[in-house]
Amino acid sequence: MKIGDLVRWIGPSGLEADVGLITKIEPSPTFHVVEATHIFIQWMVEPEASTYYIADHRYLELVDENR
Repeated sequence: MKIGDLVRWIGPSGLEADVGLITKIEPSPTFHVVEATHIFIQWMVEPEASTYYIADHRYLELVDENR
């Protein structure tokens, strides 16, 4: 995933579906035990939920790649 990619949240119940845009990418903070890339997602339906997520989160799906 990279900046500009469009992602979808596909939660377990499907009720919390949202689409967002990746606006930042950061390596793991130094205090994390497991190394993982963190991406900041700006959500469209619920912008107040915009925050960093682990790039390989099980409920994130890539919708469209930025070229």
